[in-house]
Amino acid sequence: MSEKKRNIFTVQFRAKVVQEAIRGDKSLNESGSVLCVYSAQFGLWKKERSRNLRYEAMAETT
Repeated sequence: MSEKKRNIFTVQFRAKVVQEAIRGDKSLNESGSVLCVYSAQFGLWKKERSRNLRYEAMAETT
């Protein structure tokens, strides 16, 4: 029995996915099916991006 290997997504791919999610042309489920990513993963990546943007903004103000 062969085990399915976990997908490892590059930073560039994650950025592309988050940009599509923010743009909002398609629903998360539609985008996920096209890009082979679960919609829950979209949410995690969006949270991660917003958290990083906040830290960058705080670093710029200090």
